[in-house]
Amino acid sequence: MYASKPRLVEQALADVLEERAGRYWTEFYSLHANKFYKDRHWFEHEFGGHLVGKTTFLEAGCGTGSTIYPLLDITGPKSHVYACDFASTAVDLVRRHEQFSPQRVTAFEADLTQSDALLGHVPPASVDAALMVFVLSAISPRKMRHALENVRHALKDDVGVVCFRDYAQGDLCESRMRGEGRQRLLEDGFYVRGDVGIGFR
Repeated sequence: MYASKPRLVEQALADVLEERAGRYWTEFYSLHANKFYKDRHWFEHEFGGHLVGKTTFLEAGCGTGSTIYPLLDITGPKSHVYACDFASTAVDLVRRHEQFSPQRVTAFEADLTQSDALLGHVPPASVDAALMVFVLSAISPRKMRHALENVRHALKDDVGVVCFRDYAQGDLCESRMRGEGRQRLLEDGFYVRGDVGIGFR
């Protein structure tokens, strides 16, 4: 049980943060490039059984490619990843990666919370597995349904799977966000992400 109720970010500021989210993420990747997140070699152990035999993937919220390239390493030369991110700078970094090949990676900018965000980039019902790694926590709970519907439309009917990893209610990260004197709560279960680096204390 929490000792004190977390302080809500003032509504006017919360609206600005939501409206400018794409800009903040773009600035974050401009500042940190690909040096902030480590390559995610752990996901083979976490998701390996769900990836065996699959060749077509979607990574929603790909960042700079810290999952894409380890994924290509373990899924064989015929695998292909559709990779999208909210921030144009992140997509540019994916394309500039030394392992980037347009035959194996289709990287594009997309706002998953908008209807049909993947149309024109990912053929409907074409993806064996979608990965959403620390993505849902960066989306307002009010908009999560739109993001998940976009991913669902990309998955192969009946056989497509979603592999996700994220923060959870009551975990250490949430405890820190809800700490005494912190003003990071936007709405229930949704916080200003620390990695966006917009100067919140």
